[in-house]
Amino acid sequence: MQFVAGVHVVTKPELADALDSLPGEGVRLVRLPVGIQSAAGFFDAVTKVCPLNPPLERVADSWDALSDSMFGGLTDLDEARVVIAWDDPDVLAEGDPEASRIALAILSGLPDEVANPEFTAGLTKDLMVLLGAEQRSS
Repeated sequence: MQFVAGVHVVTKPELADALDSLPGEGVRLVRLPVGIQSAAGFFDAVTKVCPLNPPLERVADSWDALSDSMFGGLTDLDEARVVIAWDDPDVLAEGDPEASRIALAILSGLPDEVANPEFTAGLTKDLMVLLGAEQRSS
């Protein structure tokens, strides 16, 4: 699979292929763990595997703070290209539909935000978000 910035819904085999072929020199892979079932689980996952700046305080989970922290962490990376992979976003959609909607909105907005030189002081990143699915949506 070629690196193409943006959000892509891919089948599980396509995701596996991408995870084999995309990471390399100049590409940072951030892989969310499988089985995220709740908002708290999503926050736990992001704080464990995503670069964050500022660090996320988990006193009271705030989606805005999470989004800002992910943006800051991604723009601080040395790598120019980043892949965020999430094998099973459907698990969160089933367990907590509202958290799923917000999490996907954040992930969907990040590629444009980190590529915008006005938002990043010229230090743009190319972000590819891969969302696993049983089958591609039309």
